[in-house]
Amino acid sequence: MDSMEKGPNKPHTDTTAATNPNTLTNNLNFPDDDLVERFTAVGARMPKGVLLVGPPGTGKTLLVKAIGGEAGVPFFSISGSEFVEMFVNVGASRVRDLFMKAKENAPCIVFVDEIDDVGRQRGTGIGGGNDEREQTLNQLLTEMDGFEGNTGIIVIAATNRADILDSALLRPGRFDRQDELQYF
Repeated sequence: MDSMEKGPNKPHTDTTAATNPNTLTNNLNFPDDDLVERFTAVGARMPKGVLLVGPPGTGKTLLVKAIGGEAGVPFFSISGSEFVEMFVNVGASRVRDLFMKAKENAPCIVFVDEIDDVGRQRGTGIGGGNDEREQTLNQLLTEMDGFEGNTGIIVIAATNRADILDSALLRPGRFDRQDELQYF
């Protein structure tokens, strides 16, 4: 299902992507306790997720692997399509298992490639709003909400179809930041 690597051996200096990897890497620092306290003192929440958006071939996946290499922390990678199953609750169970492993190995990075496979707007499926994909999305939303304080888990997702993502994924507290990658 998912793969875990201890920082993929792909430093961002080996990567040519349509965004500046130094900028993105510098903004993905794992929060320390002092930073978390300063955020919570003013009623703010630590950012939890980053969504990379761009057409196919702009280097979204390669960029995330480079970030994993630079961070030197466990790196969990899964494709959105691996969550989608025809059997009820299998996808939701995979989401729970992935986040359980992430919590056990924190600090870490969880990367969901092609999140649009599981994160499409709800209510558009054949199952009348209660299909397996929607249950899986609900579990993903629940897991992202379940981060208490400084868990050290950063979730990065990539898509080339941000226009079809469920608005609940994009609200503050989930994918707080979006970076768009373009062709040169």
